[in-house]
Amino acid sequence: MPPMPTELEEEAWRRRSTKRQSYTSQMACGTIYKGSRASTADPEKATRPFSQISSTSTTEVWAGRTPRRKPSKPDHDVYGDLHWDINARNPRNWSKRKKWAHTLVASGVTFTITLASSIVTPARGYLIPAFDTTSAIATLPLSLFLLGLAFGPFISRCCCAVFGRKIIYIVFVLLFAIFTLVAGLVDALHGIIICRMFAGVLAGPALSQGCAIIGEMWAPENRTEALLFYYTMPLLGPVVGLVIGGYVRWSEQYNWTRYVVLFASAACIVPIVFISETSRKIIMRRQLRDSIVPSSAEGDGLRSALVAPLQILFSRPAALLLSLQSGYAFAVLYASFVAFPRVLHDVYAFDVGSQGLLFLSMVIGIAVGYIALVLHHKLLYAPRAEQWQAQRASEAENVRRTARNTRNTRRSATSNFSRPNIKPRAATDSSTNLALSHQASRPASKGMAEPPVVDKQRNASLAAAAAAYLNRLEANRDAQIQSEQIALILNTNPAFSDLCAALESYHLKFDTVQLAKVLVDALPPPSTSDGPATPQRTALISSKHLHRSAAAARLDEPAAEAAPPLVPRLPTYYTAPPEPQTQTPTSAPPEWRLLPTLPASLLLATSLFLFAWTARASVHWIVPCLGMALFAFSALLTFVSTELYISDRYGAHEGASALAGALAVRYLMGFAFAMVAVPMYDRLGVGWGTSVLGFGGLVMGGCSWVLVFAGRGRRKGRR
Repeated sequence: MPPMPTELEEEAWRRRSTKRQSYTSQMACGTIYKGSRASTADPEKATRPFSQISSTSTTEVWAGRTPRRKPSKPDHDVYGDLHWDINARNPRNWSKRKKWAHTLVASGVTFTITLASSIVTPARGYLIPAFDTTSAIATLPLSLFLLGLAFGPFISRCCCAVFGRKIIYIVFVLLFAIFTLVAGLVDALHGIIICRMFAGVLAGPALSQGCAIIGEMWAPENRTEALLFYYTMPLLGPVVGLVIGGYVRWSEQYNWTRYVVLFASAACIVPIVFISETSRKIIMRRQLRDSIVPSSAEGDGLRSALVAPLQILFSRPAALLLSLQSGYAFAVLYASFVAFPRVLHDVYAFDVGSQGLLFLSMVIGIAVGYIALVLHHKLLYAPRAEQWQAQRASEAENVRRTARNTRNTRRSATSNFSRPNIKPRAATDSSTNLALSHQASRPASKGMAEPPVVDKQRNASLAAAAAAYLNRLEANRDAQIQSEQIALILNTNPAFSDLCAALESYHLKFDTVQLAKVLVDALPPPSTSDGPATPQRTALISSKHLHRSAAAARLDEPAAEAAPPLVPRLPTYYTAPPEPQTQTPTSAPPEWRLLPTLPASLLLATSLFLFAWTARASVHWIVPCLGMALFAFSALLTFVSTELYISDRYGAHEGASALAGALAVRYLMGFAFAMVAVPMYDRLGVGWGTSVLGFGGLVMGGCSWVLVFAGRGRRKGRR
């Protein structure tokens, strides 16, 4: 007798066995573990699949030639994908205090840039006599700055994919401050205009970063308050800039309007240095210590970053309409900066400093609008959204419960129908003791040894009924199903689930419960079949009500949408991307975000009509100021509501592209209206010139009405 192995020998044998099994499983998958001995000698060869290893012919080996292999791609960072939600560097895992600190920094940068856009407007009266130019040329420092801001989103999207948001903030805010300083030192008009244009181009990328940073820090259910505060800055900044510019122009020289912006920019650069990066791509790249040099794939991303905002605007009608509506409010705001001071000077003889102070009424309107938006969110939208989510969650649970019950009923019906259609042996005596005695006296393997007898006549009738049902369906019009084929399937395996699987493998369309009902109806009664009525046939006939109840439950469900008819495919030169499915079943409809725009669209036109026909010497100046405050109130409601709708409707990826396109449209319209405001008021006067803007507000305000009352139904129809 050989000696028994010791414990050490058993442990060594167990380790060798485990290593052998691991090696076998790895070889079966096509790769060898990189930590093995083979990978140390030749890692590339060790990680090659068997298909590549065996593809080298003997002739090539003897000739010293080996086939070329494709360069290996970098491994995908599975760790970063799986653990980003719990990563400490994830901005959404920051503390609430840190999130609000970054929100304040982004809001401060936006406020400074928009303040710089309008602070030079009160100096138009100085530029015209100082450089002997026209009023239209004196408006170029404002209008070209707005034109430069329109290019900001495209520059920002290209640079952010490579450098991150913090570097964009630091570099572009610093360059913006430098060109602002140069514009204050230049004495030539064309130098001032050029520096202002480049300052706008360089400020645009920093301006478009704020919304993206907030979206990366705050979860969709918690970001509304931060967005409400941030979205107030693009309207508050230019109004405050006009107030400060009027006072500075009245008390100091013209160049001090640039120096105020320079001081504000310096105040923004200091906290920007201490903020953290929020871009996930840059954070993971730095965590993996990769290079920041863009690859060819990133080059494709840069090209798509330029095209995506325009593609979203022209393929999403809702995004385009709301961009035009919010852009119109901004355009009228900048047109008022050019036209309203002239009206106040000609009608009420206010000087530059007093004109700026009168624009404080717009500041009051913006403050009231912000309070109204916060109250609407806390008292109306948030409770209604929570109630909606609770109802949708309850309905989804009921649907899942109903589907589970239907599935169980169908499984029960299928199991009853799918009993083997064999002829069983004759039943024994009904007495329990007699049956047990017969079972004990009968050999155990005799029943199992008898081959089953297939009821071919029954299968033929079932096959004929199934073939007739399948051929009647419009979806199977191109396929002619023969009953002999179905009979062969039933004779081979009579299980109903296997029959359905076989029919689906032939790409046939049918309803499972309807097919079960057809087959049950085609079952022959026991009296008409050959031979006595066996218990198997009796059980099948008695199970009709199970199949019919399952079919009735299926037929009582709402009818599904019919498949569209097959039409020949025509060549297309432009294909719009599909509608994004960013809204979960429990998410509140994004149209609820547009409810404040309904009264705001009417108030915007009313405020313009009020200013148009009350700005005269016989009416006190407080009445036109009331119209200005009402306009700022309605413009803020319109702008914030449309931006929130786009964020909720199109999600993170498409929403960022849509917001970038909306920003470009907003400042392009501001550039155009600032250029045409003075000629329009010269020809039409105060009354009709402002009334034209009011009529345009009525037309553009209809966009939100259409989306609120028809947008949700249209989205359901498209899905």
